[in-house]
Amino acid sequence: MITEKQKEAVMELCRYVENFCKENGLSAFMSVAASEEHPDGLEQVAGSIVTGKGDHVMGSISGTVKADKRVCMLLSMALMQAQVKKADINVIPSWGI
Repeated sequence: MITEKQKEAVMELCRYVENFCKENGLSAFMSVAASEEHPDGLEQVAGSIVTGKGDHVMGSISGTVKADKRVCMLLSMALMQAQVKKADINVIPSWGI
């Protein structure tokens, strides 16, 4: 079972990174999770931030994908799990707009 300490740590990390980026004029996209596997599935508490200029974030994601093929696989799998029907410049979620 995910503890309250882990849940708070996820939130604290998100707050810290968001504040750090704002104070230092940085753009960021971050995802963090506390996870625990169980026989009946995955228990997870997740947090994320997107801050700064979108084109700067996209550039950093693009550079990371080029540098590490695991990132491309993770992003592709995440889009599939989120039930995104089409992944291009006009992403269309399966649940509509």
